[in-house]
Amino acid sequence: SVNSQYPRYFSNFLGPFERSQQPMKSFELSPATTKVRVQFDFYQIDTWDGNTFLGPDKFKVFVNNNLVDLGFFTKETTDNRASGSTPVDGGIRWRREYMDSSRSRIFGTTVDERHHITIDIPESQLAPSGILTLQFFADVNEGNGNEPAGIDNLVIVSCPNNTPFPL
Repeated sequence: SVNSQYPRYFSNFLGPFERSQQPMKSFELSPATTKVRVQFDFYQIDTWDGNTFLGPDKFKVFVNNNLVDLGFFTKETTDNRASGSTPVDGGIRWRREYMDSSRSRIFGTTVDERHHITIDIPESQLAPSGILTLQFFADVNEGNGNEPAGIDNLVIVSCPNNTPFPL
């Protein structure tokens, strides 16, 4: 769903969605694509508990069925920067960076936060069909509306013939 109820703090965005909702979308890529960069803003809404006894609370993205685990997120903290890659020889690399919070408790009792996510996908992880499928998953312990997520400002950059990603 697209939520425009809070335009002062958020734009129209995908969400809020919970654990039981896993939005998915497929995109057709150019046949010359040799790598893809996916960027978006992840909205961490309400009481995310990180790796505590109330958690664990993580945000994950499936890229053509490859799991990209972006790690733990906690409420009212600046998770700063983190990065990683998919297990074994997946070759997918990711980065996350805390951007800001709404400085308000618009969806509930906790400050809502925004993180910028970048996922670099090599040719070996792109589907032979030329389709890129993204599925977003708020892997949270509570499923009662206390830990929803949102996605905004999704950008997909397709690079042909091993050209570098734009800065």
